[in-house]
Amino acid sequence: MNYNYGDSFGFALSRASGVMKNRFHHVLRDYKVTPDQTVVLLRLSSIEGVSPTILAEAIAKDKPNTIRIIDKLIQKDLISITESSNDKRSYLVFLTEKGVNLKEQLIPIAEALKKQALKDFQPEEVEQFKAFLRKMYNNLL
Repeated sequence: MNYNYGDSFGFALSRASGVMKNRFHHVLRDYKVTPDQTVVLLRLSSIEGVSPTILAEAIAKDKPNTIRIIDKLIQKDLISITESSNDKRSYLVFLTEKGVNLKEQLIPIAEALKKQALKDFQPEEVEQFKAFLRKMYNNLL
């Protein structure tokens, strides 16, 4: 059997993901945050006050990587942590005022990149593609 990696679904998916992340990294350079840090800031706007474990699940990263991202964002004064009232061994993550302000600047940037990436897609195609990706993800769990 002849296998053409360059024509495989996995290669196409990885290539598209890589170029999207590289473009995002490029447009974020002036803001001194990475795409992963930006994802945390954007995600915290809807689930603020959560543990690193819940945040890791929400951003689809493992806990050690999430904690490294949290540490970097704390150093930049973009997030803060407080001890959990339910579990003294845990802490909760919050956006700082500086983090909220930066998040507000980053939303239009993320939206513009998404718009550029999806410019030749119809809205129903985007929804169908997201459904395919969710199905593929669930198939591989």
